[in-house]
Amino acid sequence: MVAIEKIVKIETDIKTHSGDTLYATEMTIDSSEFVANATYICWAFSQLHLASTSHEAYARIAEGATPTLIPGAEFITELGSGTRYLAQFLYTAPSTPVDLVYQHKSSDSGREVRSDSITFIAWRLDVALVENTDWFFAEDDDTGGLTALTSTWVDFPSVTFTPSAGDDWLVIGYGNCAIDNIGLSSEFRFRRDGTATSPTETGPIDHFEGEDAVDQLHSMIFDVFNLDGSEHTLAQQMRDASSGTQNNHLFSNIFVVNLEKFEEHGFSESGSHNPSTAALEELAGPAPFTPITNPGLFTIFGFAQTVTDTAAGVGLIAISVDGTYSPLGSENPANLHETDLHDGNDEKGTWAMTSESLGASADLDLDGKVDDAGVSWQDIKFLYISDELAGGAAPRRRILHIG
Repeated sequence: MVAIEKIVKIETDIKTHSGDTLYATEMTIDSSEFVANATYICWAFSQLHLASTSHEAYARIAEGATPTLIPGAEFITELGSGTRYLAQFLYTAPSTPVDLVYQHKSSDSGREVRSDSITFIAWRLDVALVENTDWFFAEDDDTGGLTALTSTWVDFPSVTFTPSAGDDWLVIGYGNCAIDNIGLSSEFRFRRDGTATSPTETGPIDHFEGEDAVDQLHSMIFDVFNLDGSEHTLAQQMRDASSGTQNNHLFSNIFVVNLEKFEEHGFSESGSHNPSTAALEELAGPAPFTPITNPGLFTIFGFAQTVTDTAAGVGLIAISVDGTYSPLGSENPANLHETDLHDGNDEKGTWAMTSESLGASADLDLDGKVDDAGVSWQDIKFLYISDELAGGAAPRRRILHIG
């Protein structure tokens, strides 16, 4: 059997920095992990904290001995508590590979910025999978000149292709918005087919508002679509919720991969859930997953959108594998991936992702809780994908559409 080449680096100790306003490196993905000229799809996550409502926390992925920002992989936010850092990017290693680093800083030297559960996962795409057949990637980079949003949905990156009928396709959209108007919410989604303003189907819609005009807020969502054999277009979209002084599109990308190319995958989704404010409880379905046909390494994704009818609130999720949360954090022992809501209209996706070796009867859960009775969940999604690629036998799938 052939397995996808995967890089996994997880820092479970909490990392802190203060005393200046310069970026500090807190985790390094060593150059030796990368193959010269190889192509990788990369995901990075952390829990980012800064105890201030008047200063910004910064986090980014950069490359090289003098770290240079990976385009679109910087997050700037006025926190007041904690939130999640997210990034997705396509990376081609240079002919002489260099380090990638996770860095963070505060806009105020007297304020301590903290990162917990820093996670980096990458799949190598150029060996066993075929670009523009098995996987597709597109990006729209406006970092050199911002594009003002409007109150109408606009396609940014998109891919169009004709798949084999009946295959499951994973779609992950990532977007970064530069805030100009802190009183105006921006929205992020992707569409399947139709037109920009009248899609056939959409994934979850993130709805967020900046707290400061220097904020660069981001969103990342995923879904699984079972496609017929006709031509399909998948596009990442953004807009502002109304007209006025508009916010700006900074950067976005979309990654699409055929899940039938992997030996096994399973997907669960649920429309809504009203969770406990006291303890973690299962979000992903009415019973734990026990699906693994062939043991081995798997990549596991969790997503749940936090919705509030109050001016503030926090939603937290975590991936449980055989009763243990993965990965285990330090300050955040259950690796609770947190989304902090600031506005009564906010609807923000919360991500969790890990890599685990699963046994034949692995017990998988996506758990969650909230800090306020006015906060609930919607668009809950849970996906596992084997590292082993499909051989001669048909791939194994388990799809649950719940709620």
